[in-house]
Amino acid sequence: MVKSTLVILDRYYQDLLVHPDGYRYGGPLWLARLVGRLVPPPHLFILLDAPPEVIQARKQELPFEETARQREAYLEVVEGLPNAHVVDASQSLDEVVDEAERIILNYMARRTARRLGLETL
Repeated sequence: MVKSTLVILDRYYQDLLVHPDGYRYGGPLWLARLVGRLVPPPHLFILLDAPPEVIQARKQELPFEETARQREAYLEVVEGLPNAHVVDASQSLDEVVDEAERIILNYMARRTARRLGLETL
């Protein structure tokens, strides 16, 4: 059952590494990275990315410098993940949704084909 289910989360463990203050984590980042090795990795990782100016215009919760820092940190995190995709979130909402849907559906089609022993679709 679990292998045929799609679970979508808007945050995952990597968020702690990018924004530890948001989780009130005061320990060393090396420890958080070490513990992160025990956390099962997501099968698919989609980062909605935009220039810091666009992000800041949509959400002013953080100072611009912190927005820019977090954006760079998220890009560094996904750079090391083989299953990560970056979607340009400065596009229209419809375009962002279409691209994210395409990524998810392609992943699920490949996963189903592997599970059924079929050639890739």
